[in-house]
Amino acid sequence: MKRVSRLLATIALLAGSIHQAVSAPATPAEASRLKSVFETYLGNGGVSGVSPIVVTPRGEDYAVSIDMAQIARPLAALGFLMQAQPLSMTITPQSDGLWRVVQSAMPELQIRIKDQDMKLRFEGYSFDGLYDPRFLGFVLGKMGHAASILESSAPNFLNTRRDGRTSAEMTGTGTGPGVMSAVMRGRNESHSQTFKIIAGPNPIEIGVTTGPIVSDVTLDSLRNAGILDIWAFLVANPSADELAARMEEIKTKVRATFPIFNSVAQRASVQTVSITTPVGAFGMRELGMAFNLTGVHRQGDFGLRMALNGISIPQLPMIPAWSRDLLPNDFVLDLKALGYDLEAAAEEILKVMRADVRPDESKAAGERAVYALAPPGKVRVALGPSQIVSKLLTIALEGEMTIIQPVPRGRLVVKAKGVEETIAALQAVQGDDAAGKALIFFIAAKGFGKSEPDGSLTWVIENPDGGLPKINGVALPGGP
Repeated sequence: MKRVSRLLATIALLAGSIHQAVSAPATPAEASRLKSVFETYLGNGGVSGVSPIVVTPRGEDYAVSIDMAQIARPLAALGFLMQAQPLSMTITPQSDGLWRVVQSAMPELQIRIKDQDMKLRFEGYSFDGLYDPRFLGFVLGKMGHAASILESSAPNFLNTRRDGRTSAEMTGTGTGPGVMSAVMRGRNESHSQTFKIIAGPNPIEIGVTTGPIVSDVTLDSLRNAGILDIWAFLVANPSADELAARMEEIKTKVRATFPIFNSVAQRASVQTVSITTPVGAFGMRELGMAFNLTGVHRQGDFGLRMALNGISIPQLPMIPAWSRDLLPNDFVLDLKALGYDLEAAAEEILKVMRADVRPDESKAAGERAVYALAPPGKVRVALGPSQIVSKLLTIALEGEMTIIQPVPRGRLVVKAKGVEETIAALQAVQGDDAAGKALIFFIAAKGFGKSEPDGSLTWVIENPDGGLPKINGVALPGGP
């Protein structure tokens, strides 16, 4: 599906890839020019001589038809086949130099990738946007559909997915020629998915349903012009031999796109998650996620925060009764990575990109890329306020680590409330070896802990000078 997603995204991006405004009425000459623009990025039919693009003047509009099945035909050699009716849209020049793009339906896609078949259809699909040719992006856009259905099958696997009413809006601004920033907001009212694994006489079926899914994305300074330049180059040089002969030119174009974007950030939440399995039903009241990521920079910045609230787990035979009060009801993870060098890592890979590269060269380049990504002493990984909450025990974690060879250096603060209650509960368990081992662990942990006024215990684990860590200043047994 990634190929289809990229194809649809490109069509939306290029729907107004125009470098001048025109006045009504629509003309055959302008229709021919628009057709040529689309062909630059989607192909002109090659040796067949039949273009997959048709642009027809219609009053003040231009009706555009794109044969996606024909565009995908060269991928048949890779085992990728597509059947679909042509995608249709209308583009209309505006008096301010923008172009309005309207699409009132999305054709059903039938795709085969080797031995996997997929069918994707949309109900009530619509898109309406205003495209600005100065930064090759939309200043306004609205998309929606009543439902989307994906059916996928492989020899031993079936997957059916249905998304309910979905809406999305975006606003974009130019931050330079061919460079844009955007804010996108989307909402999906419901989601359901069924996986069936056909293995032996008893197929395994797993079902997932959710309530509303909401997502906000902020994108800063995407290099549209450079990305489209690479795309057009690949379309113009479709064969492997052509690409191999011009590999240095490709590298130059790739480097010209760096950092690709300055940063991207997303916040999303999923309500009422339910997962049915052969061993019982799992669930969550809410799943929240937020992440941020810089582009291909010398000083990388990555952040991830996940929050799982109201976790429910079925009574499973492998989970002893005494441990249920220790299973998490809520979970929060806050993770950051600062100072990594993605540009240097990418450069190590680009250096060896050529058609006749040897396996040992590729392996060595991969090793150099890992070292370049995290140069010693430059990368800091931080664990922000994170938490695991169960009925008996609440554990809070926070710390940071600097990547230094051979032993990273860092500090982790663990604070737990409910240790005494947990020990008492474990002491009440009779005849269970696992509970006995857990009891020994908590008693030992209590011995290392520092008592706090609120009744909690704290453990500061650190190794500022490398070597084995200390807990609250006390070296571990067997340490220096």
